[in-house]
Amino acid sequence: MRQSLFALALLPFFVLCQENQDYQMSFELKVNTLGFAPIPAFSFDSPIFYPSIDIKLKRVNLSSDVAVGFNGKPWLLNLRAQYTVVDKGKYRLTLGANPFLFFNEDVNSLSETFIVAQRNLSLKVGSEIKLYHKTGIRLVYLNNRGLDPGALSGHYFALAPFFGPLYHNKNLSILFNPDINYLSFDRNIQGSFFNSFLIVNFVKLPLKIQLQMVKRLWADFGAFNFSWNAGIAWNFIKITKKD
Repeated sequence: MRQSLFALALLPFFVLCQENQDYQMSFELKVNTLGFAPIPAFSFDSPIFYPSIDIKLKRVNLSSDVAVGFNGKPWLLNLRAQYTVVDKGKYRLTLGANPFLFFNEDVNSLSETFIVAQRNLSLKVGSEIKLYHKTGIRLVYLNNRGLDPGALSGHYFALAPFFGPLYHNKNLSILFNPDINYLSFDRNIQGSFFNSFLIVNFVKLPLKIQLQMVKRLWADFGAFNFSWNAGIAWNFIKITKKD
């Protein structure tokens, strides 16, 4: 497992050494009223900010972000790598990996609170089928392995339709991205949720406004019934290289 994580960490350097390859690099800062994990049943119940970097090449997408609360507490540190195996117009298949740290609070024998960093590795398979023009169905499977005591392991599935903007002109674009997901994790953590994003993108400005809503369909653990967050994202640097 350690060798796999080391190889994944070196992947960005091998890719970027391909000098003739076009790429796009962007730096973004996002602020949310509260944080939802990639599996939206779990949240950080205070305002949070996410600085991130994203590098897009022809078939490879590399990104990293860190989630830190306004109260100074770290929450997540991600390193993601995704490779497009198949891209044939109406069908797309991607494979991805995300070694990440989940920061959690613990209490020692002296009743002192301290922060523990739990190592995790998530492997992802994504499939996308276009049915008509920009409309289609997306299926995602994620397998998470907790590498430290207390870290959760399990499976996550998401089924989502995708379609073009609800509204678009030269100044404004409005997107709606819903999905239904199911998770099955250690400690009898099972459930299904409806998750949706409403994104307002200002075309001529490096700003986006986002509203996320999560509704529990059913769950075998004490997950919230309904929750939401609102956020703003500022893409403050964008670099594009083309030969």
